[in-house]
Amino acid sequence: MNRFAFAIVLFSAGTAFLCAQQEKPVAKPVQPPASCIWKVAGKNGNTIFLAGSVHLLRDQDYPIPPAYDAVYDKSLRLVFEIDMRKMEDPSELLKIREKGLYPAGDSLKKHLSKKTWRLLEKYIRKNNLQQMQMERMRPGFAYLTISSLETMKLGAKPELGLEGVFFQKSKKDAKPSGGLETMEFQLNLFNELSDEEQDEMLREGLTSIDETAESIDEMIGAWKNGNAKELDRLMTEQFEENAKIRELLLTNRNKDWIPHIEEAMEGKQNVMFLVGAGHLVGKDSVVDLLRKKGYTVEQVAHDSTAKAEAAAE
Repeated sequence: MNRFAFAIVLFSAGTAFLCAQQEKPVAKPVQPPASCIWKVAGKNGNTIFLAGSVHLLRDQDYPIPPAYDAVYDKSLRLVFEIDMRKMEDPSELLKIREKGLYPAGDSLKKHLSKKTWRLLEKYIRKNNLQQMQMERMRPGFAYLTISSLETMKLGAKPELGLEGVFFQKSKKDAKPSGGLETMEFQLNLFNELSDEEQDEMLREGLTSIDETAESIDEMIGAWKNGNAKELDRLMTEQFEENAKIRELLLTNRNKDWIPHIEEAMEGKQNVMFLVGAGHLVGKDSVVDLLRKKGYTVEQVAHDSTAKAEAAAE
């Protein structure tokens, strides 16, 4: 599996929003049978929904499974990985972009092996990118940027991703929303990796770039069918040779989110947490960590009873 593809179920859509314009999703007749949403009972009769997101989707992936609209309708507040309101502020986007760049006098070339730099130069030429701009990017920002570019080539767009869609819904419906992290935090995660580890991530992504389309099909297929085991298998495949990267990019963040979810459980409102689907499946996922703490976490169906089930909460 291509390493760039798994970013669509792991990181927020923030980086992609830096280089995309908004469009409306186009609906096509698809009726998925299962769910990538879980629910856990709150302390005051409320329900917390953990909805797995794909941050960039394609026209052919619409309509999305109906349970997403069902739990949104029942929820009074939304929580995204990052505060989506900041993605609409040009000054905020500029600050985020600057965080992903090296200061004057430093460059990406100085931090990559010769082999990886040659691969990146070839990618830049093939895609008619501005080399000077790429040279200023830190490895993590370059990785996320290429991930977004490659998925968007295949028709995937951040404005079709669930964050973009449900954030626009929440604004229209005057539902409050917030974020678990900042885009700066997500970019800084990569800085905790050594140059060698970041080099490896970027090199493996570039060398397997022809597999991106197949990888995205697998990821989105598993998500649409609520196939947690398959999605976990795909995620595990990405991290099987580097436990440190899994801990940094996945496990530690899952642990950090648990107190926020428990705080919502102490309230009186139904809350919809919309986060990358990769955070909700497998060992030490958000769902697994909550179960280990003794909570009952149940998967929500996507069949014709899903809306009625959500409304009955």
